[in-house]
Amino acid sequence: VQDGFEIAPSFTFGGEYQMTLRVSDGRGGLTIVNQVLTVTDPARTFTNRSIATTSGDHFYGIAATNNRVVAVGQNFDAFRGRWAWSVDGSSWTTGQFSSNEHMYALATDGVQFIAAGMGNSSGWRGLIKTSTDGATWTQRYFSGVVLNCAVHGSGVYLAAGDAGSLIRSTNGTSWSAVSIPGVSTSVTFEGLAWNGSIFLLTGYTGGNGTTKVYTSTDGLTWTDRSTGTGVASWQDLRKSAWLNDRFVSSGWYSKIRVSTDQGVSFSSTRNDSEETPALAYGGGVYFAAGVNRSASDADVDVLSLDGTNWFSYPAPTSVDRKAAVFFNNRFITVGNMGSIWQSAALTGSNGFGAWQTTNFPSGGLSALADRDPDQDGVKNFLEYALGLSPHTADASVSAPIRHSGRAWLQFSLPAIAQADVRYVVQGNTNLHGNWTSIATKAGTANWVWAAGGTSSISVGSANAGKVPTQVGMPDSVLSQARYFMRLLVEPL
Repeated sequence: VQDGFEIAPSFTFGGEYQMTLRVSDGRGGLTIVNQVLTVTDPARTFTNRSIATTSGDHFYGIAATNNRVVAVGQNFDAFRGRWAWSVDGSSWTTGQFSSNEHMYALATDGVQFIAAGMGNSSGWRGLIKTSTDGATWTQRYFSGVVLNCAVHGSGVYLAAGDAGSLIRSTNGTSWSAVSIPGVSTSVTFEGLAWNGSIFLLTGYTGGNGTTKVYTSTDGLTWTDRSTGTGVASWQDLRKSAWLNDRFVSSGWYSKIRVSTDQGVSFSSTRNDSEETPALAYGGGVYFAAGVNRSASDADVDVLSLDGTNWFSYPAPTSVDRKAAVFFNNRFITVGNMGSIWQSAALTGSNGFGAWQTTNFPSGGLSALADRDPDQDGVKNFLEYALGLSPHTADASVSAPIRHSGRAWLQFSLPAIAQADVRYVVQGNTNLHGNWTSIATKAGTANWVWAAGGTSSISVGSANAGKVPTQVGMPDSVLSQARYFMRLLVEPL
């Protein structure tokens, strides 16, 4: 190992990673150094927002509009399910449905929330209630059998549940039954999703297994896709969601499975059988929360950046989570015992960090700010600041010119300057003394003259994404025989 040797490991998601360095002198001597490296990650940083409820409170559904998130559930101990709403995901207001009303799913059309579940009046029946605020609920349907899932898409509302039941509405108020040929009363539906053109309906037969998968464009006519699920007869798909660019489903020992062909077929890259009813997407992250059947039902979070390669991590809680949503740039999960957990904000990488990810997706030493992978003498942070490519050698980034009786430093900046960069033009009468600031520009702000006398800053019109810029020498040094100028860039 040479003096100054470096490595730059990259990690898909945050966590604690054990680093081991082994150094041999080639003559039998060996030194081993162990170090735990902690990488923070908002997708793995959760805060407990659980509300004070009885142990019988269990949340099963969560949905969000632009300005409000609502959760619904059941409570057999209190004989009525609970609802909760929040405008920030941190502070929650809670209440209960009417006696013998329990909810297992929640959907929204952006204006109203649609809760699906069951109610009891001389027997359990399917129940639909709607609300615009998550607190005041109006009954819209009370018939049939228990409903386990709900969705809205393109003016169509669907809910499905036990005994192969499926109901449909075009306003969320009036509902009618839909019959799917070949679906018997032994089928239980638990998953509904919408991708902008296709509805996906998933479930199982009997206690588990013999999975049933259907797709539809209108919620009326359905196509059986069950043979394309890729699961064994004793496995099944239950909960489903549309995450960014694919359907994601999970069920009884099915592993996390995805479909990129409109629900026609599903595949999995997972080794363990994670059952993850809590599914959401946001901030560039595919998120699944549930239990790992292959590890004694341990609670896990399973994350992906592309929807194909998934990584499993210990959950922030040992209480099972049943549903998830991405709201206010954060993941929120809900589940048993009034469980509500909220992640840190996922705002996505920006600035120089995003530039590094785009240009060096695998990370490594070449991605560091002070490296020059194209060996053109321009280090990465300067490449970024000037809108250049780190993979293409540039002839020069600035040039001296003379006009109007003075020397000028000429260079080009991006049409929209990088917000996290301070640009400074400095001058000096020799190369050994102190450099003095002539003009500065903080991010997207205008240039500011800092040298006194006549301001000599010329900013041209944008062309091909670049703005030609010239900064002239100060009045105070016009009589100097020699004068040096340079462009300095630094993080804001």
